[in-house]
Amino acid sequence: MQAIPFGTKTVTLAKNEEQIFWLKLGGIYLLSWLITYFDMGTPVRVIGFLVILVFALQSYLNAATAVLLVVIIHFYGGLLEGLPGMDPVRVLFIPFFIFSVRRPAIRKFPMGDHVAIIFLISIVSLKITADILEVIQDVPLSGGQTEKKGLLNILVGYYQITAVILFFYFSFTRLTIYEIKKLFNALLIFAAFQAVTLLYIVYQNPQVVLERETLGAAGLLDKQILWRNPYFGHKNDWGMLLAFVVIVLIVRLILSAKSFYKAERKYFVIIMIFCALTVAISLSRQAYVWTILGSVMIAFGTKNIRYFIVLIIAVAAILITRPKFIMDRMETMLNVSSAEDFQQLNRKVSDQAWDQAVSNWQWHPRMFFVDWEYNYSEGFWNGMLHQQGILGFLFHIYIYIFLLLRYFAFYKHSNQKLSLYGLLGIILVFLMFFACFNRRSTHILHYKGFFTQINVLLLFMFCYIELVRYAVKKKLSEIQYL
Repeated sequence: MQAIPFGTKTVTLAKNEEQIFWLKLGGIYLLSWLITYFDMGTPVRVIGFLVILVFALQSYLNAATAVLLVVIIHFYGGLLEGLPGMDPVRVLFIPFFIFSVRRPAIRKFPMGDHVAIIFLISIVSLKITADILEVIQDVPLSGGQTEKKGLLNILVGYYQITAVILFFYFSFTRLTIYEIKKLFNALLIFAAFQAVTLLYIVYQNPQVVLERETLGAAGLLDKQILWRNPYFGHKNDWGMLLAFVVIVLIVRLILSAKSFYKAERKYFVIIMIFCALTVAISLSRQAYVWTILGSVMIAFGTKNIRYFIVLIIAVAAILITRPKFIMDRMETMLNVSSAEDFQQLNRKVSDQAWDQAVSNWQWHPRMFFVDWEYNYSEGFWNGMLHQQGILGFLFHIYIYIFLLLRYFAFYKHSNQKLSLYGLLGIILVFLMFFACFNRRSTHILHYKGFFTQINVLLLFMFCYIELVRYAVKKKLSEIQYL
């Protein structure tokens, strides 16, 4: 039995109830995946969704977990495909909202007012400018997408964004610290579900990784499984998502060595192994670099000798075994000898991309006086500049500088847990900033005005870090659960 403080009361949770909770989640994911993988008909899809809905109606924590599940895993967006207007996030938010208004708040939103305001301004401004662009021009998301959004779709987009924002607000003001910690663990487990599924898909088609040079980068099978996976999206998106998860897990492992939940360590290790292996088979160079860079930054930031040794052993194992699929991807980048070679390797830094970025450097957003053109850098900064101009760029730079200074203050705090989470915040902000040069999804919102899985993960982590600061400030004993 586990005693959990809840206000002035103590709630006792049976250990088997915890196990049942996780088994239910595993069963729900497996059922949803089989329905999606075998492309079952609408009646079966509806039954699968009703199972999730029944789970969500059982408790407030279940409702929050169900919303997080369908937001963070890509293929759930198509679970109700064939039913016009039906979307899992929109539907599951309704019971979550009802639970939320019926449960009183037990704390203020832990994120400081200033942080919450600048985040809201960023999200709302990006959504509005994206919609203005949709209204005045035919704006596809990519070169192969040509449809234009209707007014109804734009309005539904506001509902979806509001649902995600309120999900964070209600979860972090009404759930107990123990429940939030459980929601955090669910997030990590959902990442593990994705990782295991992707490993299975590649296991079924190993040639896309082991014989990629034979297939060629344009090979149809290669594109279907890695480049544009039908269940989890583009390899750089799920690769980067899992790279961020690996970095978060390293911090959790360091903390769990001395925490109340030391027993969870083995589960964190298993999840991290699956996520790291999936990053490896993603063939995403940026995911490789970000994972290594984040790991090294943690090593230097913590000065943890044991972790240094583990990191050295991991790097040595890669250098000794030299997996061909990893070496082939990295050597093409490491063997670059000139700017021209690098531009040929990565079209996102081509002269065309640079010229477009320079053209977007305008006080008046360029979207108002030029026809739409593809974002050649494929980066957040370039897309946001096109929509918001220099003023928007300066505001978002301010957000990153403010967050870096804030988390550096956390890092210098005497509380070891807050210090380590402050270091995590610094690393996430640092990687986000530079990833935004050639990734659309590594800010807190896509510049096209919608949340991606990476956005949700990053927002969750920022709220969680702020909750740790709140617990330290209020000297709450429940901080042991975070």
